[in-house]
Amino acid sequence: MQAAFFRAGLAFVAAGLVGCAPGAWNEQSPFDQFIYKLQSVCPYARAGQWQMYSGGAQLVNNATFLDLTSRLYYGKISRSQYASAVAAQTFGREDDPAIQCVFNNLPAGTGEGSSSGPMYAPPPPQNR
Repeated sequence: MQAAFFRAGLAFVAAGLVGCAPGAWNEQSPFDQFIYKLQSVCPYARAGQWQMYSGGAQLVNNATFLDLTSRLYYGKISRSQYASAVAAQTFGREDDPAIQCVFNNLPAGTGEGSSSGPMYAPPPPQNR
């Protein structure tokens, strides 16, 4: 019985890890360095009611923003999918300054994702 619970637990953890974009949790990754760059280059850039780094609601501390940005960075989603998803998450527009800052600072060879295939993101948080 214990072995069954252990295997179920391992399967649950593995399923959770598979759902994350590559590099999303590796603090030494090139993606992590990209996020640090965004914090310094455009801390006041906004997407909807969220600022990149400075102020109250910070994009760089939002798990959905980090996941979507990682998916863009590693080519899992297109720029169009990214802009649409971040705009929906932040109640903003697809051409908001924070989204443009991400696009303008992507290293060469990154963010060239395909628009085919599914893109999953949780719904935006509800204000209570």
